[in-house]
Amino acid sequence: TSKDIRHHFSEMSEQAQRERLEMLLDYYDDDEKGLLTNDYDWIEGRTSDRLIERMRVKQPALYQVEHVQRNKWWAAQISKLLSDGGVYFVLVGQNHTLGPDSILKHLEDLGITSQKVN
Repeated sequence: TSKDIRHHFSEMSEQAQRERLEMLLDYYDDDEKGLLTNDYDWIEGRTSDRLIERMRVKQPALYQVEHVQRNKWWAAQISKLLSDGGVYFVLVGQNHTLGPDSILKHLEDLGITSQKVN
């Protein structure tokens, strides 16, 4: 919910908040330089973890909050849904499926594997 999002950002450390602003400014600089991949490349299976890797190295506090902790939380939520039975549709942003701390990696840590469907 909107309340959850506000809570998430307000609970970040000051360092993570500063790094979030820095990351956004880097994003706008990249956009001006034409360095961002096409927003629709994912449709054709072309993804890049360049931004995630840069966050991991350049903004480590933000990376921990937004990629490691958040993805672990999501993996636990997905695991709970699956253990309850039934069929679920889970939608996450592309960046949360990329990098060494992706939701997919955390699901694998919980013994849940995924498969590509064509």
